[in-house]
Amino acid sequence: GYLLVRSETEIAGPFLKYTLPLSAGFAIAAVSGRIDNFILANLAGSTAVGFYAAAFRLFTPFQFLAGSLSTVFAPRFAGFLSRREAKSYFVKTIAVLSLLSLALIAFFPFSSLLIKLFYGADYGASVPVLKILFFGFAVFLMQAPFTSLILYYLGKSRVFAVISGVQLMLIVTADWLLIPRLQENGAALAFLMTQIIVLTLYAGYALIALRRSAEAFGKANHE
Repeated sequence: GYLLVRSETEIAGPFLKYTLPLSAGFAIAAVSGRIDNFILANLAGSTAVGFYAAAFRLFTPFQFLAGSLSTVFAPRFAGFLSRREAKSYFVKTIAVLSLLSLALIAFFPFSSLLIKLFYGADYGASVPVLKILFFGFAVFLMQAPFTSLILYYLGKSRVFAVISGVQLMLIVTADWLLIPRLQENGAALAFLMTQIIVLTLYAGYALIALRRSAEAFGKANHE
């Protein structure tokens, strides 16, 4: 689109500066979401992969939900002109995602029933995996408001790419440490630990950035 504009050279720079890290971040995130299966197969065998994948697959709707929510949040965050509006909407999104995460965890006591319902009694080894993943995906859902704020309000696609890279390193390291000892449960724990750290990084950056913008706004008004 920008190639059709006369001042395309002025637009190309900011366009590529934003989109290249964004694309890299999504590509790395996609690898992070699949690489655990390959490591698990290499370290524990196909049976462990089957038990892990069976539980993980039950969360496919929540993966799509997180993507859909980010799509909904994007135009809102991108359209805010004032810090107060962005902060107010940000708090509301956190409240909504907190409720969704709690609703997800509420199914924790039914883990055994869900595995038997979808896969049968032969998949009993998937029950502990499912229990761990309930918490992992609850944390995963909580990341959506922070990534949306960082990407579409703050416009920091490079931060998203860097944290995605950290996520990949974390999941690989945790898998190699935990899977040999705990098999499919180790992969689930690696996922949970990685999501907690990634949420902490996103939340820490987003809150610091909002605080700095508030301080800058206060100084500008004072002057």
